[in-house]
Amino acid sequence: MPKLKIINIFRSIDGEAYHAGRPTVFVRTFGCNLRCAYPCDTPESWDMGVFNKLYNRPLFEMTPEVAVEMVRRLGPDIYHVTVTGGEPLLPENVPWMEKFTYDLVTSGYTVDFETNGAVPLAGIAKWRDDWALGNRVHFIMDWKCPSSKMTARMIPENLDVMKSWDVVKCVVADDDFDEVEKVRARLNSETPIYISPSFGKVTMCKIPEFVMERPKQNYCCQLQQHKYFWDPTTKDV
Repeated sequence: MPKLKIINIFRSIDGEAYHAGRPTVFVRTFGCNLRCAYPCDTPESWDMGVFNKLYNRPLFEMTPEVAVEMVRRLGPDIYHVTVTGGEPLLPENVPWMEKFTYDLVTSGYTVDFETNGAVPLAGIAKWRDDWALGNRVHFIMDWKCPSSKMTARMIPENLDVMKSWDVVKCVVADDDFDEVEKVRARLNSETPIYISPSFGKVTMCKIPEFVMERPKQNYCCQLQQHKYFWDPTTKDV
């Protein structure tokens, strides 16, 4: 199996969704299929020039087996893994991810995939269901709203495979709330939508006001915890 380009594997707290604040081992892959209009907080995940300025080494290139062993060494008592990027579920990465994930979840780990909504999830959802391992594999899908200029790249069918233990995340500016409601109308009512601020682009109080006005619609406010515990520009935390 081909090796995968990985920026880093590190331990920290999870910053988002159900597992926010929980000790986590992160696997950050290289490569992304989107270029959002707002500033990307991990440009090193798709721009080698940025990567080279931040890291005094080459990208890691690993087999799934080596990555699993590194996860186990970094967090011998941490059984939660978040795979992020960039975009970890690019089609060319999926066979690698299937092997990596299966080895972890059959050893008692849970795995979150932070994915951007512009890669097809149906095939991955099928092998997740085929394993019949309950809710050990989660999608944290970042549905791109109009302020990102990437909404046209979203795949509506991805919303159809989301389970109650998955999450849709929407990063919003002031003009993005109509898109959030369109997503809610299609999405399984048991799947929560976490709404995050596009800093400097949204009136912050609009997010809790929007959520409080819709208490039965399974919305949740969200901030990225790690950006408050550490400087927002700090990497690998």
